[in-house]
Amino acid sequence: MVEHRICPICKREFLPNKYRKGQRVCSRSQCQRQRQLRNLAAWRKRNPGYFKISRHDSSWAKIYRQRSQMWRRRHKTEVKRYKKAHKEEQKEYMREYMYRRRMEMGKFLISLVLVLSFTQLCGCGEGRAPSWFKFGRPSIEKRPELEEVEGTALASVNGRIITLEDFNGRIQAYNDEIQASADIPDSVKSNYLIETVEDKKRLLEGMVERELIVAEALERRLDKDTELRKAIKALEEQLLFAKMVEVEKAKVDVTTKEAENYYELYKDVFTVSGERRVSMIVVPTEEKAKEILIALLQGGDFAALARLNSTDKSAGQGGDIGFIVQKMPFPQPDKKTMFEKFEEVAFTLELNKPGTIFKGPDGFYVIKVVEIKDARQRPLSEVRSDIEQGLLFKKQDEALKTLIGNLRKSANVIVHEELLRD
Repeated sequence: MVEHRICPICKREFLPNKYRKGQRVCSRSQCQRQRQLRNLAAWRKRNPGYFKISRHDSSWAKIYRQRSQMWRRRHKTEVKRYKKAHKEEQKEYMREYMYRRRMEMGKFLISLVLVLSFTQLCGCGEGRAPSWFKFGRPSIEKRPELEEVEGTALASVNGRIITLEDFNGRIQAYNDEIQASADIPDSVKSNYLIETVEDKKRLLEGMVERELIVAEALERRLDKDTELRKAIKALEEQLLFAKMVEVEKAKVDVTTKEAENYYELYKDVFTVSGERRVSMIVVPTEEKAKEILIALLQGGDFAALARLNSTDKSAGQGGDIGFIVQKMPFPQPDKKTMFEKFEEVAFTLELNKPGTIFKGPDGFYVIKVVEIKDARQRPLSEVRSDIEQGLLFKKQDEALKTLIGNLRKSANVIVHEELLRD
């Protein structure tokens, strides 16, 4: 995730451009102008006597233009090179961007559904004006009060009540969304939360303004717009589809007997392989390795010898590289640590006894096993929830496929595949 930065010119926080990794100044034209002037001044300072110009000299504009063109060409070249090397990353970025746009459009369409429901309450049916509409532009003062709503009235806009419960619910939903957002750093999330009285006043004012705009849109009969009705219909079908899938999935359940049968059938899957915690010392020569092995056999401290002699990065931890698992793909846990000879020696050693010297990719190795975990069978009580969840997903998928198959048999489906080739 790209971190926010502070512009050194205007002192504002900004999000760097994805294709300009070294961007230090925000994209405001004034800041970019100052950056270019500073770069030109620094270049002139590095090249004293190369040319002499004044601020009002005509050659200054020419040099500035030439340098600007050079930087633009260089930037375009870098962008092309970056796009060529990060095609998959760009595709993933565009998928995330389109997903966010669809989510925003969904929220917008839901608000439109609420607007239309409000229209129906006012008597604005298809082709029929509300009862309080006379001739020309209706009078706001003559508009009747809406039905009473449950809750404490916080504000009223032309009879439309904004309740305290709805207001607090919106604040809670907004704060939860900010807390869960991965695009905002944790250090600045508190700046976006609605907590103070002033923040609440601004939110309430925004809700009042929204109600005014909605009322004006209804008076202009914008709810009859064809494109708007198509969008609402598409959203309605999407919500119906989601509700139908939810209803069918709710019919599926996993019994305790099914989970037990699955566990007995695939018991080998729930077997944990043996693990050993290993410490090692790596030295460049065999003579040095022999000296260390003799010191260990005489009772020397393995961790102290590793810190003094080992060339591996694990020397700072006394040679400890953690647990390794038998019969697992190499390398593990470190690409430079595990190889076939290493595993063979590690899983034949006795506990807390140094093994023989053997050669590896980084030199000569002396290892010791400091902890052993034998292979074990995970009990049903430990994996029951995972089994039930997996079986539930499988049965839900099968139920949906069965439903779709039955619907296809009873429906008249016509597909013109030849049009796909055009």
